[in-house]
Amino acid sequence: MKDKLINGALFNASWLLIVMTHSSALAPVIVAVHLAVHFSLHRPRIQEIQLILGVSLAGFVIDQSLFFLGVFEGENDTLLAPLWFSCLWIILATTLCHAFSDLNKNLALGAALGAAGAWFSYQAGVSLTPLQFADPVIGPIQMATLWAAIFPVLLYFARPRLSGVAAG
Repeated sequence: MKDKLINGALFNASWLLIVMTHSSALAPVIVAVHLAVHFSLHRPRIQEIQLILGVSLAGFVIDQSLFFLGVFEGENDTLLAPLWFSCLWIILATTLCHAFSDLNKNLALGAALGAAGAWFSYQAGVSLTPLQFADPVIGPIQMATLWAAIFPVLLYFARPRLSGVAAG
């Protein structure tokens, strides 16, 4: 249990630093420190590294799609998601086999928490950064709906990796 709380606290601290700085130069440094701390606490295993890489790549594609489709607007009116925004996926991926590992037993609960977590996280994110929802009413609903689908899928893909990771 202590392990899961530490993992969750590390995620929250890294998330807040990345969002507060919203710097594409600092975000990779924050991610590198996050990963160093994470892997000093949890012996690196190929299964978890593969999960982190896969989630990060999928997240990058999802973020780019959301910006291209106009769900978000902000920094320089570009159609591309800023690097710092996509770095959040890397730190999220480190929670799937640890802080959120128990949710893989109840994917419906994972969907509900994914929706609620997205609602609050994206609302906080747009209030702390130059990014905004293109539509401030529909945008949060879109993100909650998307995360109600995405989060259980992420939890599902973390399942086989849990046998090789101490879920603590």
